[in-house]
Amino acid sequence: MIVVLSQHQAQVTEADNLGRLHVSTALQPGEVERALQESGVGTKVENGRALLTVDVLRALAAASATTPQWDEGWEKMLSFARSHQWVTNDGHGVWAHVESFTALDRTGASTSG
Repeated sequence: MIVVLSQHQAQVTEADNLGRLHVSTALQPGEVERALQESGVGTKVENGRALLTVDVLRALAAASATTPQWDEGWEKMLSFARSHQWVTNDGHGVWAHVESFTALDRTGASTSG
């Protein structure tokens, strides 16, 4: 799952790919936190990772998911993230790496193979 972040909007692509979560953006590092907050999808950035709001992320992703067992896959993804301490103690946030568009093509898919 990829959160494509622009200055005022966040979109989820590859919602059915629950084996990977990251934020993809062309924004400068100092602009990412503000964009997360303005779009409502997250709250802060630390050490190259964005703290995403679980409920907002789920709603965005579920809207474009096509896999029949997507809800089950979502819960497995969150469980995996919890086991690696990537979910906040209150369960409302999940950490995701931030990747720059400079290494990505226009669809947000990695071009480095």
